[in-house]
Amino acid sequence: MLYQLSYPDSLHRRMLEFEDREPSPNNLWHNHIQRLITQCSVAHQAITTDSEILGGIPHIAGTRLSVGQVLGRLYVHGSMEKVVTYYSGQVNTEQIREAISYAQDFIEAVCEPPESDR
Repeated sequence: MLYQLSYPDSLHRRMLEFEDREPSPNNLWHNHIQRLITQCSVAHQAITTDSEILGGIPHIAGTRLSVGQVLGRLYVHGSMEKVVTYYSGQVNTEQIREAISYAQDFIEAVCEPPESDR
């Protein structure tokens, strides 16, 4: 049996699918996804989460720029230097590199197969 849970966010809806069990949305978020967000933030000191800033969405420390916003601007503008210019110096190229690295590590952690499938 296939179950689907929707998690709306400010940019778009994310869909997670699970087989053979009915997950609890709160348990999924708090036990797994939140743990991965925290682990990635520890590994990437320039990226932080704070429930008072952007509702806890990972963002560049000391700013209100989410990792997703920075990645979107990088896609649109095509270079880190242009993103730095776009944000009027609120971020530097090293912070953009950290946002990219954070996103890569998070995606890889989410997509990593369970121990039993390795």
